[in-house]
Amino acid sequence: MDDILIDWPLFHEQKAMLIAMADNTKRSRRTVELLDGLIALMDTLQDTLEVPKEPVVTEAMNQAGNDIAAELMTASVAKSMNGLGGSLTYEEWLNKEVANRDLCIAYSKSEIDSVTAIYLAMVRAKTL
Repeated sequence: MDDILIDWPLFHEQKAMLIAMADNTKRSRRTVELLDGLIALMDTLQDTLEVPKEPVVTEAMNQAGNDIAAELMTASVAKSMNGLGGSLTYEEWLNKEVANRDLCIAYSKSEIDSVTAIYLAMVRAKTL
């Protein structure tokens, strides 16, 4: 299988064309079934043969992910403990300058989850 060379951009373009053809309601049921079969075959080929691109995670992205994970924990403790045991109060934490502050605040208000906050912080770090 290593000797099979596939032009993946062309493959994806051809697959998209078949999907568009299958979506055309003016085609007979039999034609749509045949097109669906070809699309399923292409899906299998793609899943079997296409080499996934390795995601590039830079040191800055890794650091941003670690930093925001720690800050999300600090925000959670500040909100739930409200200064008990020497922790920050939530108001003190809100006034603290931290990277990706908007994401931390959105997390503390349950507008986004921690995974989303970490992902967005890492994406931001990638573009810096």
